Amino acid sequence: MIISMRSTLVLDDRLIKLAKQRAAELHLTLSELVNHALRDLLSKPTPKVGRFQMPVFGGPSRSTHYEPENFAAAEIADDVAGLRAAGSRRRSARL
Repeated sequence: MIISMRSTLVLDDRLIKLAKQRAAELHLTLSELVNHALRDLLSKPTPKVGRFQMPVFGGPSRSTHYEPENFAAAEIADDVAGLRAAGSRRRSARL
């Protein structure tokens, strides 16, 4: 005995249109087509994803451990440098 469950899915309009066309071509209901597609997708093994390696530039002694405070300080320093540069350009333009 096959047990089925009703579910509500939100699908892209173009995707549902194509799925309905394909189901009609195969003489299937939309539900049957979705079930076949899900079974096919879920029967394939999930590809193994390798461990992420952060690219590091510079020597091995260079620090690669950063905390949010480090980024905040760098962002503030960048903003200050940008404001100083803009101010000096305005002063030199007036002269």
